Amino acid sequence: MQRSRVCRKAVTLLFAFTCLAHEVQYRKVFGSPQRDASVTVFYNLYVPLGKKGEERDSRNRILAIVQEQLEMVQPDRRIYINSIGTPHLEIAVRNATILKHYTRGNEVTTLYDVWKYCRENEEQDVIYLHDKGSFHNTDGNNRLRRYVTEGATSGECARMSQLGCNFCVSRMSPVPHPHTSGNMWRAQCGYVAKLLDPQTFEGKMSSVPDKGIQAASCKGKQRYSAEHWILSHPDAVPCDVDPTRGFLFGHPGDSNNPPGKGHVLPPRGFSKVLSRAPRFNRTYYRDLAKTIQHNKKYIKKASHKCLVDAGLTVQERLQEYAQLFGPEVQPKDSWWGWKSLLNSSAQD
Repeated sequence: MQRSRVCRKAVTLLFAFTCLAHEVQYRKVFGSPQRDASVTVFYNLYVPLGKKGEERDSRNRILAIVQEQLEMVQPDRRIYINSIGTPHLEIAVRNATILKHYTRGNEVTTLYDVWKYCRENEEQDVIYLHDKGSFHNTDGNNRLRRYVTEGATSGECARMSQLGCNFCVSRMSPVPHPHTSGNMWRAQCGYVAKLLDPQTFEGKMSSVPDKGIQAASCKGKQRYSAEHWILSHPDAVPCDVDPTRGFLFGHPGDSNNPPGKGHVLPPRGFSKVLSRAPRFNRTYYRDLAKTIQHNKKYIKKASHKCLVDAGLTVQERLQEYAQLFGPEVQPKDSWWGWKSLLNSSAQD
């Protein structure tokens, strides 16, 4: 019993056999619903199955990523971790519980646990994090990870209900589909519980008709459905905390691939200001689309092409809602899309 308690509290998490031998059923792990105002953190930990001789370096690098991110989480928060890939990784994490180790998996593995938890704890908040950059170790991925982790764990996002929001991130992007690049966020469980099962969401998105450009990244389909899932319901009331105009969506680039317009991140530790999102009105997105449309350098990039051809109209979003949730699920008068999207094409 003592070993089991140590594993659940996770003075040291050993993603091998120690804690896995003491796994319990989902309901017993999560226990009864919380009655206070605390937030529960779900962490998707991916450790690549490295080549022989490279595993030690990979483990050390990912250990640093996890420690960096979880240092931003208040020490009294409960943390649930899914481990995917290489199982042998020791991490000192307070108040943490290993849900399970998977040899193979992706973000949907942990998003499903978030969704399942929220359906039983609708009065609570959740924070979703993952070790972005663990597979592709680039400067751009590392900076984007810090940027989105800062927002999701910030005190500003903790106060989102003061503005009537049920979802909060560093930057909420309405185009080319509603999402936050990097996919880390805080949300109210009452909203998350309304979403479709994330394990079936990718398949549901494949049934949404395509118009214009077909790229999955432009529609929130295929592997990009994991980013789109959290903002796929018309009852989303998003807030974000980045007051600057430098970053809209996509990849921030690196030394070999400088960021283009709309892809410039603020510095680490940026000043945060809570606001309803999207922050910018339809004129901003329309004008940015026109600017990019006439710039041959940027139009070659898939993410910029999306901004011109996809996601800018109210009609496209309403059609998707109807396909996913049925025609009876309609946006309220306060829906963010009425002021941020266009009633016709981006050129109007």
